Amino acid sequence: MVIPGGTYLVTRSTVMSVFLLTPNETVNQIVEYCLAWCAKKYGIVFHAVSVECTHVHIELTDVLGRLSDFVQELNRCVARCLLEYYRERFPECRLDALWSPAESFNATLLVNEHAILDKLVYPLTNPVKDGLVCD
Repeated sequence: MVIPGGTYLVTRSTVMSVFLLTPNETVNQIVEYCLAWCAKKYGIVFHAVSVECTHVHIELTDVLGRLSDFVQELNRCVARCLLEYYRERFPECRLDALWSPAESFNATLLVNEHAILDKLVYPLTNPVKDGLVCD
């Protein structure tokens, strides 16, 4: 159940945890564009976004109650763009999916200020915890 005006932590993983979201100029531009375009289209306000090599965390407020539509469009937009990018970059490899089919996405409703703050810290510190930030 989606609550209009609700704040959520949304997560999504790549297929077989393959490093398909590894940052570079093109991947960053694709993800940033798709996030902005879908947020504007579906009335989403971001509080934190963390894109790691194998998964994404987004804390957001769903102003219009269209979270499922937003995530579906975001997944489709990022997947189409990145799959085309990887097909051009690695024509000898076959890649048919970007996102893990095991789960569409995970959205946790954050019911109070403590939960919102706790989950705001998580996507911002997770890359450090995973050793992905260098000195």
